Amino acid sequence: MPTTTLYSSNFDLIVQPQQGTGASAYLLDARNVGVTNNEVQTVCAGTVAGGFWTHESMLINSLTFTLAKDALVNGGPGRISRIDLKTVCNQPLAPGLGLPELLLTENAFLIALAKIITTPMKTTGEPATRAFVNAMPVCNA
Repeated sequence: MPTTTLYSSNFDLIVQPQQGTGASAYLLDARNVGVTNNEVQTVCAGTVAGGFWTHESMLINSLTFTLAKDALVNGGPGRISRIDLKTVCNQPLAPGLGLPELLLTENAFLIALAKIITTPMKTTGEPATRAFVNAMPVCNA
């Protein structure tokens, strides 16, 4: 299935690494189905759409919106060659969105961070294997 990846390299606090061909979002097109990889800081370098974007704010990024729409309209991966990069990269948010949507989106990060900090039973390693796992018969086929 054709795929369009969109990711922020500079400020993705959730998924790492997120830069260049080593990014966890970067996909190869081994099955030749159509894949485009779009790091907003590379595609829209030096513009508002290529600036400070977190993991969750990619949902309201103007480039993300435009490439997703391009993929849907054209039945394949979103392609930057089909969009007006000068206009898109200089839009602060996806069309129809404003400050309230930005604040609501970033608020999700603050809620998640608060839950991470306040959730008990954090661990730094794998728990021991439970006894019933070790007691299971081994099948030698």
